[in-house]
Amino acid sequence: MERSRGAEAAFARIDRMYRDLEARVAQITQQLAAAGAEKEQRSHENAMLIESRLQLIEARDNAQQEAAETHRQIATLRTEMAAMEQALKACGRRSMRRGKRAARAGIRRRR
Repeated sequence: MERSRGAEAAFARIDRMYRDLEARVAQITQQLAAAGAEKEQRSHENAMLIESRLQLIEARDNAQQEAAETHRQIATLRTEMAAMEQALKACGRRSMRRGKRAARAGIRRRR
């Protein structure tokens, strides 16, 4: 009898250990599934980040090209403006000379 009680207790312990083991396996399986889903999500996020990074690089390159073109246009406009200022100064000098000549001529005629 005592043997049979000992055997029953041993089987009961084995059953408990087996249930605990099954619960642990189920828990680990669930954690593994969650880790796999998280890995998949991170992989997707990384792919999206790479795509966004490439788009930002392209946008930056375009902006730099536009800035360089604008800088060239500004330099051209400054050169043209300087030439116009020189031409305007030259016209002003001629006009002043003509005015002085006309004034002198007027003075001479009065005399």
